[in-house]
Amino acid sequence: MKAALFKGKYRTEPERIQGFDYGTDGAYLITLRSNEGKYTFSKVYSAESHLTELGTIINEELGKTFDLRTYATVTEWMIMPNHVHCVIFIHKDSDEPGHLAAKGSHLFFPEGYKNKFGPQRENLASIIRGIKSAVTSRAKKTGLKLPVWQHNYYEHIIRNEIELERLINYIRENPAAWELKKRFPEM
Repeated sequence: MKAALFKGKYRTEPERIQGFDYGTDGAYLITLRSNEGKYTFSKVYSAESHLTELGTIINEELGKTFDLRTYATVTEWMIMPNHVHCVIFIHKDSDEPGHLAAKGSHLFFPEGYKNKFGPQRENLASIIRGIKSAVTSRAKKTGLKLPVWQHNYYEHIIRNEIELERLINYIRENPAAWELKKRFPEM
């Protein structure tokens, strides 16, 4: 399995929680990487991300998530040169799909729960698969170089509003941090 980038570090394995239902209502930070880490999604200058043609397709597909999957919303995202950060809310049972509990999360199953393999729909993996597939299909039709994506993705379960706010700030500040790191690589 290839490495996933998060906070400037590579991870060799996604850290999926055993026994956790990734179709559960909640919020998830997702990082998707470009194939071989190539800088194909955007260019960063003046502390802003300026989208390439492929980045524009990604932006449009992320924006259509709720229209295609009424149980999921992408509320925040940033398209960087070689990766995309986004926050995905799954809200099958929630009336407020952009909010989490202030102090904690109800996301975990009781002790002894065993995750059973079943239909892979209306869960995090199916959302990611749909977004990646739609982007790849549109890129292919416009003649853009393929493959687009690195296999797999990095995911983090967001447990409360405080963590959500911190991660949204991280996403929004990513272009400025990228530019700073390019100017001062020793940081």
